[in-house]
Amino acid sequence: MTAGTLGAVALVATLVAASSSEAQETPSDTAAPSSTSSAERSGAAAPDVALVSTPDARRAAAQEQAADRRAAAEAAKAAEEAEAAARAEAKAAAKAAAKAKAEAERQARLAEITPGEQGEHVARMQERLRQLGYQVTSADGVYGAETWQAVVAFQKVAGLGRDAVVGPATQKALDDGVVPVSRYGGTGIEVDLGRQVLLVVENGKVIRTFNAASGNGESYEALGAQYVAHTPSGSFAVYRQVDGIRESSLDLGSMYRPKYFTGAIAVHGSPSIPAYPASHGCIRVSNTAMDWIWSWGASVGTPVHVY
Repeated sequence: MTAGTLGAVALVATLVAASSSEAQETPSDTAAPSSTSSAERSGAAAPDVALVSTPDARRAAAQEQAADRRAAAEAAKAAEEAEAAARAEAKAAAKAAAKAKAEAERQARLAEITPGEQGEHVARMQERLRQLGYQVTSADGVYGAETWQAVVAFQKVAGLGRDAVVGPATQKALDDGVVPVSRYGGTGIEVDLGRQVLLVVENGKVIRTFNAASGNGESYEALGAQYVAHTPSGSFAVYRQVDGIRESSLDLGSMYRPKYFTGAIAVHGSPSIPAYPASHGCIRVSNTAMDWIWSWGASVGTPVHVY
């Protein structure tokens, strides 16, 4: 009895074990799916999440593009403004340079004293000429004919251009006090043909300097004869004088208060004394200069040196 019962129990255990083994070998309908998805099994690729466009992404992209356009526009505007500023600066610089040049030219003109001017600056120039012995009767502040003669005589002595304009070079020579020096000393008249000036010398010192014009060296005809406008050089003396107007014996014009020193050659006054040789041989000076020479003396016997 006991043995039969044990056998039955063993049989039941065997049947149960066999049933469990079959159940494990047969998959159930509710078993967990494989790690391979249905999409992979069907051959389709999984969607790329980065390529998915959403409203927020599109809006952000649009905003970024708008910002880029604004930045580009601002940069272009800044470049245009910089270029306009550079043009304006260049224009302003050119205008300033032109203004400075015009002012410099104006100052240069103001620094020049020309015939016909009037004012204190003319009077100062005249007074300086007087101090240096160039003939200016009065420092009246009017640049007239007598002052012209004095300025030209000064420019001749200083070796400057004979334009009668008192510019920087002439003014410097005035400041430096340029005066001629007597070659012969003593007392008398000296005529410097090279510089075309007449000097009145007293005790070896030049006390007056006048603009003068001597013979121009050209040929001319008078009363049917041919002559050369020549002024002889050498040491002479006044041998004759006429206190009035003397007509040339060769019909060459009038001579104002002439003082003859050799032949028909005289120092005399004339209304025309240019800055260059222009006479037929005589020594021309202005009428006011001749009046001064008569008032000084230059009587008969006064030495006249021409060189």
